Amino acid sequence: MMTDTSYDQPAGSIHGVENQVAEVIGIMKDNVTKVIDRGEKLEDIEERAAILECGTKQFQQNSSRVRKKMWIEHMRTKILMVVVIGAIVIFIAVILYLVLR
Repeated sequence: MMTDTSYDQPAGSIHGVENQVAEVIGIMKDNVTKVIDRGEKLEDIEERAAILECGTKQFQQNSSRVRKKMWIEHMRTKILMVVVIGAIVIFIAVILYLVLR
């Protein structure tokens, strides 16, 4: 005899569809949570990038200032060496002039 399974199948398929819907809802909730987390991480990265950009600008300004300071110090040393060597040459010239006179 035939069992009355025609009524069981729709009920079983409804439960199957409900289970699939519940699974899809769970997956969608996970995806939404991941998107929100990703957005927060992107905001953190953007904030860090802004901080790094500010730090980069400060580093460039400081390095330019140091480079100029070192160039001035280098030129001061060169000028001092020229003055000292010039004074020595003049001193020797004066001594030679006085001795050979």
